[in-house]
Amino acid sequence: MLFVLAFLVVVMLIAWFIVTSSFGRVLTAIREDEEAIEVFGYQATHYKLAIWVISAMIAGLAGGLFASWTSFIDPFSFILLESILLVSIVILGGLATIWGSLLGAMTFVLLEEGMRFLPFLPTEFIGQARQVVLGILLVLLMLFRPQEQFALETSEISKHFGAVKAVDELSISIPRKGMTSIVGPNGSGKSTLINLLSGTLPLDGGLVIVNGVGLQVVKAHETPAYGITRTFQEVRLFDQITVWDNILVVLTNRRVFPALMERSKQSHRDKARSILESVGMWEKRDSLAMELSYGQRKLLEIGRALALDVNIYLFDEPFAGLFPQMLEIIKDIMKRVRDEGRTVIFVSHNMDIVRELSDHLIVLDSGRLLAEGDVEDVLTREEVIEAYLGT
Repeated sequence: MLFVLAFLVVVMLIAWFIVTSSFGRVLTAIREDEEAIEVFGYQATHYKLAIWVISAMIAGLAGGLFASWTSFIDPFSFILLESILLVSIVILGGLATIWGSLLGAMTFVLLEEGMRFLPFLPTEFIGQARQVVLGILLVLLMLFRPQEQFALETSEISKHFGAVKAVDELSISIPRKGMTSIVGPNGSGKSTLINLLSGTLPLDGGLVIVNGVGLQVVKAHETPAYGITRTFQEVRLFDQITVWDNILVVLTNRRVFPALMERSKQSHRDKARSILESVGMWEKRDSLAMELSYGQRKLLEIGRALALDVNIYLFDEPFAGLFPQMLEIIKDIMKRVRDEGRTVIFVSHNMDIVRELSDHLIVLDSGRLLAEGDVEDVLTREEVIEAYLGT
């Protein structure tokens, strides 16, 4: 028993030594993005082969200890259930932690041993009960495991207009519950990307992933069901109806017959008033949308988007052409949306606003991803300065 514990300590020390070394850092980078690390001169195959050999050596020694401990071994000692158990240990403990796997293993072993002392469970049924409990735990772990903190992702999405590649095999990840800005020179594909994410333009290829759901086809009328809404670069209101009705219309039942029978509900009127007051447009509620100033039209369009109870808001050039006072109003609205735990994605050329508001920055150039990450870090990269700032 002491020899087994000593072997465990040695294995943990080896794992710690690997994880804290430069070798371990490269392995982590390979796990995250193999292609990205290879462009810096690392041959991922060599690293993966090396860690496979090390893992195989440890597994071989562990197998020898197992055979010595049990004094008997055959192929049925390692059935599919044992492989599932190992996967469950890693899921429970966490893939990126040394101690997590140890704690996961201890949890499962103690659980199995504890079952032997249950008075209502006959000894001959312990094996079957173990399988049932393991299956239930694995399902629960998959249901409640920590999720990637991405509200919206794309995988190699493309949009071509003839020979022009407006968006070219673009893959990005947008964090949840924050504000992400998309910048880039004119023609870099910013508004096209917003159109693809909102279903206004069809994808020519690739995948949009919303809260873990992959979509090869994004239809505009289905995006609210996935928790997405948007504003447009060129303000698009319903000009021949009032400000009030511009809000009420998006609260209407989506199905034809119920909409025919529906009259504006008190809850809809209350929500419309609340939204118009929040964007400073309540006093203009009876005006036609076409009668509003440019800044007021911007506010109304943002208010219309807020009328939908969604998690992801796409704002295409919300600050373009506005006076400073109006800029502050829209900034406050967007901050409020973010502070409510929603995801805000906006396109802008105003770098001061980008720096002020953004938690995450994406830079596009010629339809491709040039850089993404922390705002100040991205904006100081040489390739971004050359492509976007022109200096």
